[in-house]
Amino acid sequence: MGSTDTGRGFLLDNVFTGLQAYLQHKSVYDVEYRVRTRSPEFRWIQSRGQALWNDSGQPYCMVGWIMDITDRKRANEALRESREELRRRSANIQHVREEKRNRIARELHDDLGQQLPHRRWKPPKSKTIFWTLR
Repeated sequence: MGSTDTGRGFLLDNVFTGLQAYLQHKSVYDVEYRVRTRSPEFRWIQSRGQALWNDSGQPYCMVGWIMDITDRKRANEALRESREELRRRSANIQHVREEKRNRIARELHDDLGQQLPHRRWKPPKSKTIFWTLR
C-alpha cells in the first residue's frame, strides 16, 4: 500500500485504511507513504507493525516501527531509469544493425545488378542423364 499523494487527508486515510484492514483481517500492516519535512523536503516512510491481542481477541496495543526508506526508493528509481536506458540503447543498436544489413544487401544487389548485364551467360552444354530407381 503506498501513495505519492502528499495531501494530509489522503495520507491519514491511507494509513488508517491500512490499519483498519490489518485489525479486521489480521493481515500484515505495512504501509508506505511520503511526508513533507520542515525543510520542505519529501521523505518516504514505511510503517510496519502488529497488534497485541487480549484473551477476548481485542487489540490492546500496537507494536512496530516507522522507517525512512527514501534512499531505497531513490535507488529503486535510479535502477528503473538505468534499465529503461539500457532497453532504449539495445533497441537503438538493433535498429542500427538492421539498417546496416539492409544497406549492405542493397549495395550487393546494385553491384551485382550492374555487373551481370555486361557478362554473357552461357548455359552449360546440356547432357541428358537418366537415373533409374530400384
